[in-house]
Amino acid sequence: MEWARKHSIRLAYIQPGKPQQNAYVERFNRTVRHEYLEMNEFRTIEEARRLAEQWLWTYNNERPNMAIGGITPAMKFRQIENKKDSHHDPAKNGGITEALEKGLWTGALPLSGRCKSAPWQDQWRS
Repeated sequence: MEWARKHSIRLAYIQPGKPQQNAYVERFNRTVRHEYLEMNEFRTIEEARRLAEQWLWTYNNERPNMAIGGITPAMKFRQIENKKDSHHDPAKNGGITEALEKGLWTGALPLSGRCKSAPWQDQWRS
């Protein structure tokens, strides 16, 4: 809350007993429960974190997303890059496809990573 206050961000809480006011998060939580937690048995916290990172990468990159036409995010980025290539010199283009092919872009912040712009991550780290 301190971070939000320092950055002039007003926090808006949902009303108690109204999870539909936060439908995107509730949907994601349900997906995590059914596709990750219920499908795995963890022996250590490190194993849980490793498997969570793998699952999150798959969720963000390989899973078709209905919000972008039922294709994977990687496919969507390739479509965008192909549009750019048709209007620009490919040698000057940033190269999303190149980053995807080299495995440099994941599309999500890994659970083991740090990000200066996301101080809230520290509260979940041991």
